[in-house]
Amino acid sequence: MSPTTLPRLTGRAVLALCLAAGTLALAPPPAAQAAGETVNVSRNWSRSVVKWSLAVNQYMGPHNGGCGTCTGLITVQEGGARAGQVDYTIEYYTTGHLTKFVRPGALRIDSTANGTVQNVAYRNPDGSKALLAHNGGTSAQSVKVVWGGQSFTYTLPARTTATFTWSGSQSGGGGTPTGPITGIGGKCLDVTDNSSTDGTPAQIWSCTGGANQQWTRAADGTLRSLGKCLDVAGGGTADGTRVQLWTCNGSAAQQWTWTAGRDLVNPQANKCLDVTGNTSADGTKTQIWSCTGGANQKWTLPS
Repeated sequence: MSPTTLPRLTGRAVLALCLAAGTLALAPPPAAQAAGETVNVSRNWSRSVVKWSLAVNQYMGPHNGGCGTCTGLITVQEGGARAGQVDYTIEYYTTGHLTKFVRPGALRIDSTANGTVQNVAYRNPDGSKALLAHNGGTSAQSVKVVWGGQSFTYTLPARTTATFTWSGSQSGGGGTPTGPITGIGGKCLDVTDNSSTDGTPAQIWSCTGGANQQWTRAADGTLRSLGKCLDVAGGGTADGTRVQLWTCNGSAAQQWTWTAGRDLVNPQANKCLDVTGNTSADGTKTQIWSCTGGANQKWTLPS
C-alpha cells in the first residue's frame, strides 16, 4: 500500500519521533464517528470542542426534551444490580486522545486535509506538537507524517485513532527558526495579553512558553508571532516610536536585522528594538531608539 502523505505542518520542530503515540481501536459507527467529529470540529475554525452530555444513565437520560439517543462521556447505571457503577463510553476515550496530549493554551497549526485519514495538529505552549489522526475506514492505512526535511510512516489500523507527539527544532526542508526572543533580565519578547489584534503592543514578560512568546524568523526578514508581524507603528523612524503586532504587509516597518552584537535593528529607521526605560519589569513596552549598546537593546533570537 503506498503511503498517504499526512500533514506537512506549518511552523517548526524536528521530528523527534515521539512515536509514544497512543492508539485507540474503535467499533463501527457511531463510535468511530465520535473521533471523526472531534477532528472535523477542530479543523472547522472552532476554539473548543464541547461534549453536550457529560454523564447519563443507561437509558440516555434524564433529559428534558432534546436528544434521547445521545451518550455521555460516562454512563452511570441507575437501578438494578449495577446501580451506581460507572461505564466509560467511546466519547470518554476519544476526548482523552485530545486532552491528554493537547494542553491548555495550545493553538491549532496547519496540516494537510486528507479524506482517508482525518487529522488535526496543535502546537502546545511549551512548543511541543500533537497530531491527532483518525482512520474511519474498514482497512488499514499507511500514513506518512512530514515535518521539514524529515518524516516517518505509520500503519493506522481500520477505525482507529492515534495521537503522535514530538518537540524540538525542525531540520531540513527550508525551515525557519522559531522560539522565544529573550532580552534584558532574561525576559521574553511578548505580545500583550496574547492578542493578535492589529496594534497590540510588544512588551517584555517573564518567559512562559506561551504562543505569544514564540517568534518565527521568516526568510523575508520579518519576525512573526500569532500569525502577524513585529511592526514599527506607522512606519515611524523617530526615537520612542512604539513597536507592535500588525498584519504582515511587506513594508519596511516590518523588517528586522539581528547583528553580531545582538542588536535587533529596523533598517528603515536605522534604530534598535529598545525596552523602554532600561527596566526588566514585566509589562514594560518596547520601542525603537538610537542604538546605544545598552542591555535593554540586546536580544537573543532562535537559531
